[in-house]
Amino acid sequence: MSQSTLQAVAPHRHEPSSEHPAPRLRAPLPAADQHLVRRFTWGHSVDLVNQVRAAGSGRAWLERQLAPDTVADPWGTAIDGWFPLLRRTPEQLFAAQRDGALGPWDVEADLGRWTTARRVHSTRQVEEVVVAVWSELFDVSGHPDATPWRVDHDRVLRRHALGRFSDLLHAAATHPASRLALGDGLGRAVLERWTAGPGAGWTVADAGAVARVLAGYRATTWWPGFRAWYDKASYDAAPVRVLGFRHEGGTADGRAVARACLDHLAAHPTTARRLADLLCRRFVSESPSPSIVEAVLRAYLRHGTSIRHAIRAMVSHPDFEAAALRQERCPGEDWVATVRALGLRMRRPTDHDSLASVAHRASLAGRSPHEVHHDLAGRWWAAHDVSLPAEATLLPAAMPCPLQDLVDHLALRLVGQRPGLAVSRDVAAALGWSLDRTVTRAEVLGESWRLRLLQAALLDSPLHRLR
Repeated sequence: MSQSTLQAVAPHRHEPSSEHPAPRLRAPLPAADQHLVRRFTWGHSVDLVNQVRAAGSGRAWLERQLAPDTVADPWGTAIDGWFPLLRRTPEQLFAAQRDGALGPWDVEADLGRWTTARRVHSTRQVEEVVVAVWSELFDVSGHPDATPWRVDHDRVLRRHALGRFSDLLHAAATHPASRLALGDGLGRAVLERWTAGPGAGWTVADAGAVARVLAGYRATTWWPGFRAWYDKASYDAAPVRVLGFRHEGGTADGRAVARACLDHLAAHPTTARRLADLLCRRFVSESPSPSIVEAVLRAYLRHGTSIRHAIRAMVSHPDFEAAALRQERCPGEDWVATVRALGLRMRRPTDHDSLASVAHRASLAGRSPHEVHHDLAGRWWAAHDVSLPAEATLLPAAMPCPLQDLVDHLALRLVGQRPGLAVSRDVAAALGWSLDRTVTRAEVLGESWRLRLLQAALLDSPLHRLR
């Protein structure tokens, strides 16, 4: 946590770990709904299941999620107040860096912690998942001059994440963070990374033409001063030819030309196919069929580069439902999903060891999922400012019971479904007990490692590791 944020939270009393009752989940979602929320959230939670049930179905829940501003998000609102550094303007962040009060890493670190906390707790899960796709595509991290604009850049991506790609592209390409991070390479980035892609028939001259169209969007930091503006004098009014886009030039202000050029590129068939493939690889399969890519492409173009319509077409295609439990979570995704499954609740961070402070670092640490599952389920981490589910409330009401009943009950909470015989046997083997053995509350709670080992073994199963 940055020194600035530490000072801002200093008046708040350090909050040790506390406990809350674990919410109950009495039945799993239908298989199709389970698959939908696995792919379009950061992981299962009992609260998520209840939200899907309240919506009436997985598809009804998705429709609500596709309009995130209409979804109440009390957790997200609370988290927005945890990192005051991120509420500063770009000018204020630059001034603090210039004066030595902050380093570029402070902004990046708090932005990462804030992002991870939102992934864990925000009710707007579809937005959080799709924002991650665009954050990777339009990445401007790691460039110190662009750092004061990083928070604003993130806000811009969020604003357009589920709207039209043409609006998203225009906002990203004209943003000061992109100008400062990419410099003279901005035109090439538009073609190579953000739209048509390599091998789409464009040339170095085309990249130069895009760069000229965008040349009026200026941003400076150290000299002559911190500023972002549109400079008509920097715009090159020469004729433009890029992948079928034509403009004869001669205009004094190039903003309308830039918009028209970027709109053309966003709707270009090669861009549409590339984005359809990108979305299908993220949400369906690493090798999506031509059929589903074509369906997403057509919806994207038919509805004016609409990201929402592309997603609707994707989940309506038979390939989507057929892909259940065929994608493995990467370690960072697994860490977030594990915190969600265990029902850990972050609190406002008070120092470097608060769970909200260590979350981003932990999610990127590169530890194996097995280690993460056992550390988090076993409560071995050193973090505080977190509320834990009271272990007595994790158990079935009817005990003593066969171990199989206990495993079924825990699996419903942790992975959203009953585990089946193969997984149940693996979980029982971790304890060295048989599934028909009768277990008592005293046995499980008196030796708390048993309950924690059961949870870790379930999290090690494909029902958690795969999505």
